[in-house]
Amino acid sequence: MLRRSITQRGIIAGTLAGTTIVLWFLIADLTAGLPFRTPAFLTYTLFGLDEFEPAVGPIALYTLLHFLAFIAIGYLAAKSTRRLHPRAYILVGLVLGFFLFDLLFYGSLIVTGINILEALGWPLVLSGNLLAGVVLMEYLRFTGPMPAPGWSAFLRENAILRRGLIGGILGASAVAISFLIIDTLFREALFTPGALGSVLIHQASDPAGIEITAATVLTYTLLHYIAFVLIGTAAAALITRVEDHPALLLGIILVFVTFEALFIGIVAIFAAWILDTIGWWNVLIGNVIATITMVGYLAREHPLLWRFLSRKEPLEAPR
Repeated sequence: MLRRSITQRGIIAGTLAGTTIVLWFLIADLTAGLPFRTPAFLTYTLFGLDEFEPAVGPIALYTLLHFLAFIAIGYLAAKSTRRLHPRAYILVGLVLGFFLFDLLFYGSLIVTGINILEALGWPLVLSGNLLAGVVLMEYLRFTGPMPAPGWSAFLRENAILRRGLIGGILGASAVAISFLIIDTLFREALFTPGALGSVLIHQASDPAGIEITAATVLTYTLLHYIAFVLIGTAAAALITRVEDHPALLLGIILVFVTFEALFIGIVAIFAAWILDTIGWWNVLIGNVIATITMVGYLAREHPLLWRFLSRKEPLEAPR
């Protein structure tokens, strides 16, 4: 592989990250039927212009500044992570994404006095920045001075992360399929993720504010899968210790119960009306199916625990 200088790596990494953000919001704007709405809004907000429309000149200037900012971030990242271990890059990428999200929030308030995150929808902005941060750091990892192990090798060596990822994806998919079936039979396809996404992205305050668009559904779905992967990883970490400490089985149950209670509690605090709209039973059914799916998969990965859950023999650690 051709080795590049720090400057070259930083420029390319920043350009890739900046392009990721551009494509992310372009897709969101196109699916909402408002091409270039986001760059137009940011352009006129940044420059304090009164007229709001997708004009080529101002948008081109904003886009140039956007890429210059990301190139600078890419250069700083390339210079400061020269000795970083390859496996730490993705974590740093996520941290960088959160940093960019915070920077946009405080920077917009200080410079313009406008909360841009509220106008665009914070989940959409957060998702785009996290994705950009990961793309930037993954490019630096791939072109770094140390060998960059592939994802498959990394997951083979880390059983907890592998099981958490697979278990989380299975659980999230179980909920998504449950929602899709119930929505198709009793309401409108994709109504539930559209409703939940409208609350998260557009801060909808009543059923009239629900928008079932690709951007709303996809953004909620992304956050939905991230949450389940996190909960799956926590459960996988606990379950590895259950065979030695059977009492931790209660801890796994508490993880899922806490997750369910936290979800319902947050919804009840910020948008209590949504539970009446989508049906609390809809959420309950989906999460029960997800719990059974995830526990079943994780138990299958641990034969001793599976035999215990199947009531074939007591759970005892091998002596």
